[in-house]
Amino acid sequence: MSMGLVLVVIMGGTGMASAQSIPAPGPCDSGVGSSVSCRIHVNVTTTIQATHLLTVQPGTQFSLTPVGGGLTAADLTAGFYDSPGSLTVSVSANAPWRLSLRAASASLSGACATKASSSITWGISSGARTTPLSTTATDVVSGAAGTVNLTRSIFLRVGLSWLVDGPVTESNCGLPVAFTVSAP
Repeated sequence: MSMGLVLVVIMGGTGMASAQSIPAPGPCDSGVGSSVSCRIHVNVTTTIQATHLLTVQPGTQFSLTPVGGGLTAADLTAGFYDSPGSLTVSVSANAPWRLSLRAASASLSGACATKASSSITWGISSGARTTPLSTTATDVVSGAAGTVNLTRSIFLRVGLSWLVDGPVTESNCGLPVAFTVSAP
């Protein structure tokens, strides 16, 4: 007697099951009698890739311009302006990871093309915005496998100088910044 094999696979405790009828890999002869049984072992395999999830808030735009619309004499005298908000990054990963950031350009764009990207500094606390943005990736934080929604704030500061930062009438000064989560 040839029998079919029904295989039920339950993946990762999610409560979801997948049932599929698979033909037996050969004849299964159970013999004759009242306690007829037949057993065929099937090896089930899967591959789970290293997976990283990165989210950045508030999205793809972040302004270093004061809410009131302009920098003040006090900002220029201090030599910097600290943005009152922060970018928030969140990482989930099933394998070891590192988060890095880099400036996608050596200088700002538009009317600020002479301003170096390194004039913008960052830090993971509001009082320590001392790391200059660079076109070379700089590590922000790293973690182990099994990380779920590890969140860090990135605080930004723009360096200012009475000597080189003249007035800009356009609002198109920008700098693309790339965040990357990858294997260490």
